[in-house]
Amino acid sequence: MDLAGDEFADAYQYIYVPEEWEREERSSRTLPRIFSIGCSAILGLAIFAGAIAAIVNWSRRKFSVKAFLCSLGVFLLLSLINLANNWLNISSQFSTAQPFKNQVLVFILGGLVSSLFIAAAVALVIGMVHYWNQERPGTGGPGILVKGFALGMLVAGLSSAVSRLGPESDPIWASYDSASAVIPVLAGSLRPISSLILSATVLLLVIGTVNRFSKNWTHKKGVYSVLLVLMGVVLAGTGGIDSILFWLASGFITGVVLLLLFIYMIRFEWGLVPLAVGALSILSQIKIVLLDAHPASVPGGIVATLLLMCVAAFWSRTLTRKTRLGIPLPTVDQERDDSTG
Repeated sequence: MDLAGDEFADAYQYIYVPEEWEREERSSRTLPRIFSIGCSAILGLAIFAGAIAAIVNWSRRKFSVKAFLCSLGVFLLLSLINLANNWLNISSQFSTAQPFKNQVLVFILGGLVSSLFIAAAVALVIGMVHYWNQERPGTGGPGILVKGFALGMLVAGLSSAVSRLGPESDPIWASYDSASAVIPVLAGSLRPISSLILSATVLLLVIGTVNRFSKNWTHKKGVYSVLLVLMGVVLAGTGGIDSILFWLASGFITGVVLLLLFIYMIRFEWGLVPLAVGALSILSQIKIVLLDAHPASVPGGIVATLLLMCVAAFWSRTLTRKTRLGIPLPTVDQERDDSTG
């Protein structure tokens, strides 16, 4: 309680948290945080290694320059817009002990270099994966959009069911990330597109690598099955880890689901990947719209949903072309017959 002279002025509730409990809680979260950072680092190294392999393939003319330039322009533009739109949040963290202009210069140069580096790495991987896809039999069909989005809904349902088996998580909180942007609607609309491109690129790299080195799933199936299951464990740890045992269990389930989807669906139709990832992102945007945390949530979520649908559908279409260089290619059914025959 606060007093103003001899009068009561204010009252507020105070909860005392013992220092020993704080130390124990902080210690219990240290190891899961390390594993989560390690999972994110593995994905980053995978993109970096894929970029190096793409440069080698480019030197051997086994690279899709058109896909590289298109993805580089889009991802770099999105990164620069998000960087500029995040100015208020970044400038609020400037130190008052250093010259303001120097910090602005570091922010601009550092942002440009990092944005260009990440965009180039992602674009290189996309160019390599698209060339690998051109060497495969033609895929796709009128129902691939429905199958792709349905696959994403299925994965979301399985993920939700598995999460209910774990320890109690935090309540469902609304996201206020875009509220701190210069133009909140723009941030809420474009950030999910960058996440879609990055997530789909990682999955396409993994799927393309396994499919290529296993020679269309005809050699060393056991080794690459273990690799896909381990990749599921890594993907499960990138979103944060509350319990190590539950992370390993949910990651194993994720890996098994990824393995089954690869064997029976995705390796025949790579165009399902951006559609499935897009469906997961759209569900996240629906959640943001329903929670309506701030005035820009609803319009930003609606615009993001429309953009996600368009980007996922366009990307899927580029991965499901029926011909290459004017030469008709076998259909999906013919490829399945060849691989099982």
